[in-house]
Amino acid sequence: MRTFILCILFVLPYTVFSQEGVVFSGTIRDAETGIAIQGAVVSLRKSNISALTNPEGRYRLLIKRSNANDTLSVRNIGYEPLSQRVSLGIDRHFEINLERKNTILEEVEINTGYQTQKRRSSTGSVELISKEDLDYGAGANLLDRIEGLFSGGTFDRTNYNFNGIPQQPDLTVRGASSLMAETFPLIVVDNFPFEGSLDDINPDDIENITILKDAAASSIWGVKAGNGVLVITTKKGKLNQPLTIDVGTNLILGAKPDLFSEQIVSAADFIEMETFLFDKGFYTNQINDSRKPPLSPVIHLLLQHERNEIDRAEMEKQFGVLRNRDVRNDFLKHVYRNPVESNTTFNMRGGGDKTTYSFTLGYNSNLYNMPMNARKRLTARYNQSYRPIDKLSISTDLAYTYLTTSQYNSSNMIGYNQMLVNGKKLYPYAQLHDALGGNAILYKDYDKSFIDDNESKVTRDWSFRPLDEMNNHGSKLQRDQIVAGLNLDYEFVQGVRVSINSQFNRAISESSSYYEEESYFTRNLFNRFTYVSDSEIEHNIPKGGIMDKDNTKLWGYALRSQLSANRMFGDRHSFDGLLGAEVREVNNSGDQRRNYGVYEDRNIYELVDFTATKRIFPVLGNRAFIPNRIGFSRTSNRFVSFYSNFNYGLDERYYLSLSVRNDASNIFGVDMKNKWSPLWSVGGAWEVSREPFFKSNLVDYFKLRASFGYSGNVDSQIPAELVLQRVSYLDFYTNLPFNSIVSLQNPELSWEKVRTFNVAADWRMLNNQLAVTIDYYRKKSMDLLGSAIVDPTLGVSAVTMNSAQLMGQGLDLSISANVRRGEWGWNGTLRAGYNKTILDKYFARPQTVTSNAINAADFVGKEHKVLTSLKWHGLTEDSGAPVGYIGEEPSTAYLDILRNTPLDELVYHGSSIPRTSLLLRNILKYKSWEVGFTFSGQFFYFFRRNSIDYGQFFNRWEGHADFADRWQQPGDEKTTSIPAFNYPVDTNREGFYGLSEILVRRGDHLRLQDIRAAYRTAINNRKMGARNIELFMMASNLGLVWTKNAERIDPVYDSGIGPSTTITGGLKVGF
Repeated sequence: MRTFILCILFVLPYTVFSQEGVVFSGTIRDAETGIAIQGAVVSLRKSNISALTNPEGRYRLLIKRSNANDTLSVRNIGYEPLSQRVSLGIDRHFEINLERKNTILEEVEINTGYQTQKRRSSTGSVELISKEDLDYGAGANLLDRIEGLFSGGTFDRTNYNFNGIPQQPDLTVRGASSLMAETFPLIVVDNFPFEGSLDDINPDDIENITILKDAAASSIWGVKAGNGVLVITTKKGKLNQPLTIDVGTNLILGAKPDLFSEQIVSAADFIEMETFLFDKGFYTNQINDSRKPPLSPVIHLLLQHERNEIDRAEMEKQFGVLRNRDVRNDFLKHVYRNPVESNTTFNMRGGGDKTTYSFTLGYNSNLYNMPMNARKRLTARYNQSYRPIDKLSISTDLAYTYLTTSQYNSSNMIGYNQMLVNGKKLYPYAQLHDALGGNAILYKDYDKSFIDDNESKVTRDWSFRPLDEMNNHGSKLQRDQIVAGLNLDYEFVQGVRVSINSQFNRAISESSSYYEEESYFTRNLFNRFTYVSDSEIEHNIPKGGIMDKDNTKLWGYALRSQLSANRMFGDRHSFDGLLGAEVREVNNSGDQRRNYGVYEDRNIYELVDFTATKRIFPVLGNRAFIPNRIGFSRTSNRFVSFYSNFNYGLDERYYLSLSVRNDASNIFGVDMKNKWSPLWSVGGAWEVSREPFFKSNLVDYFKLRASFGYSGNVDSQIPAELVLQRVSYLDFYTNLPFNSIVSLQNPELSWEKVRTFNVAADWRMLNNQLAVTIDYYRKKSMDLLGSAIVDPTLGVSAVTMNSAQLMGQGLDLSISANVRRGEWGWNGTLRAGYNKTILDKYFARPQTVTSNAINAADFVGKEHKVLTSLKWHGLTEDSGAPVGYIGEEPSTAYLDILRNTPLDELVYHGSSIPRTSLLLRNILKYKSWEVGFTFSGQFFYFFRRNSIDYGQFFNRWEGHADFADRWQQPGDEKTTSIPAFNYPVDTNREGFYGLSEILVRRGDHLRLQDIRAAYRTAINNRKMGARNIELFMMASNLGLVWTKNAERIDPVYDSGIGPSTTITGGLKVGF
């Protein structure tokens, strides 16, 4: 039968319909990240067929054989279009990498911490710092990476700890919004306020940062948003994203600190001062003091000469040796080193049909410029999301930071400007290394004669050798922090979602300062508490080391429930809104203690009696308490909030927004109206370029927007209740224990409020290659905390209460350019901000001047932090004394000038903080190479430069190089403004000179912040799986380019030593 059927089929006529064609397929990916691109349009022009890529980036086209050659075209929003000739008979599978578009008109999404929205529909003042902006820098500190990258931000980098280690800079957004409360903006990480140190955030974890500046943008954060908000979004995986791995490492080498940049008095001038004062009898009391405070080598030589122990020739010979010394050379040779910092980061992320994941691991090691000072930080962050069903998403976040630091003890500082001799600055001719090659002795607390006379009476060496102390243990800090989050999101109707978000935060910090048995601190304390007489020796402190311990713990939680909707109604109307409530609690606790007789290797210590006074070394006094550091603390801050935000769009060109929030906290007064703070904002935007009448070949995009509303501020350290403190000693009159008043009850204490009006324009030009944004704002900060004078019979002279008001206004300007011409490219960025803030009201300001009033720098009707000074007439011809004014008459009645000058007779120079901050960055590109350089500047402000203060010079050995330019003879008053060297010191004269207008200078300056060169290229190594590679080098902190003041004084670091130049080399590889 089978054979029969085949024969019939063979002889019957039949027609075969062939599918004349082939399947043409492939995958579309991002050329930089390798991530699949969904929704790209792939077409063949001759064949007139097209298809969209699926979530995996794949496409499939069925084509006819007749078109042997064709043109493949690929298009997608945000990417450069691609056209390429293909031979359909040969090429049947095409893998395509699309380059990101060289324009800046992209559909950027911004994250407010509560929702994401298209930037073009936003009505608020928002700036975005991208991953590319963050990757330009290399440091492990977040603020180093973002400095200058958004308009309206002002950084103050003059904060250093006692070891000279840079601390967190002060950052203000759009000027000050408070007098006493925190001025730092709110930091939000993955939608929750960040409780902890910014040192715990690894910049390489971050995908982007959104800066919320006006009320429409930030009021959703309520009373925490008055200073602006930085919303940090960390890296996360995407659905159907193939495994992507990024590895980066860099090494930062720094120069030793430039100690010679500080304008100090020379050794020769210092010796001249000491000789003059010795002849005047200034040191007689110190010489005769039974406690024998230390005397300098020059005073010892003068004493020896006075006692005929050496002749003048020998004394002058020794002076000659000392005049040629500069202790800074010893510090640079024996104390300081070149700092080294290294950073390594590993990131892995990807996703499937229902899951996404991201894991980042970072390690930072920082060896500061002194041997003991170092820091190590390990960070890990994991994020995962899972969709068990299409409408439900479950995500978890876990972040861990482990930080260790080591540094010299606060009682054992050996850095330049930190090492003190009897509370005085080290004399400039000191030496740390003696002529015999040993570590030199400095007489820190007692004179050489005291130590020599009592050497046999004490069992511990009383000498201080700074270089020996470098090898002793210092302070160590160990901190770990865990932040865990769980988020549920369910879309029960299309575009309508309910979400529940939670976060738990725990940080534990353990700090220890170990003073070894052989350290000077321990030996000195042991000897001080040794009672010696002819018949007995009593040691009141046990042998062994001393250990100080400080432990702190932070833990808190946040829980948020939210209903959100994002819907289109027809073709014209869009709605985006949310309603929510959250509770948050933050608890802090701490304890500290000191143990004596510690042997660290044995983990033992001895108990001592802190409650009774002990006999001490006879010459130093009678009795004293053994120092202890016992203390405990705990605070608990709780917040409850209800919030809503609504956005409406019409025809994709008209937008309205409304935000309402109500916050409550336990830290305010008993009156419920003070516990709650309702805040709101409204905003509108008009995209003019979408209007039919708008036709321009020059302008591609133009938008106007405006907003008005309220945000707030809070200082959790100011209590509303009566606070008492138990005093550790007995009352002098009653011999009974007693309490002191720390803070009076203030039932009216309430939130600070910030009202902001903002109007702005955004436009893009030249085929979207140039983007400009300009914002004008007015800000009024009300109910600000300030110090108010009260009846002293209440137990305090002043209380902190809501008593002040600030008025501010300013401009923010942002310009970005992205130009490509063939293989050449140029990226330019200009960020600038101008702010002027005036103290509008203050209920407790003085009406006449005092030195404290001038330094307080807040006067009603004047700029906040205004720099004021006393009028200057000049120097007297006969004595070189400074001359001021009483009324219109020149005067040298310094006390009267300081006490009674009316406020309206002061010289008001202007703001002491920059009104304008600017960053200019240019990046030139050619093929795979790029070179960038950054300038930063601060303008329109004043500073008071350092100069000589003879009282400080005589008593604290703080001499300034101006001493060499002082008035010395009649006629000098025509060429110098430095007063004559005068004895005895008139402290009122020194106070007048230090506060006079002659020392005020303009602070305007421009500095070269960095130069960066990089080579970046895409690679296709299938064996290694490598995707791209980048090599870069960078030089930072390159110094001043221009200053407004003629002396070229650096206004930022006039009071200290600025940061050292650094060189960075790095490598980044993507797989």
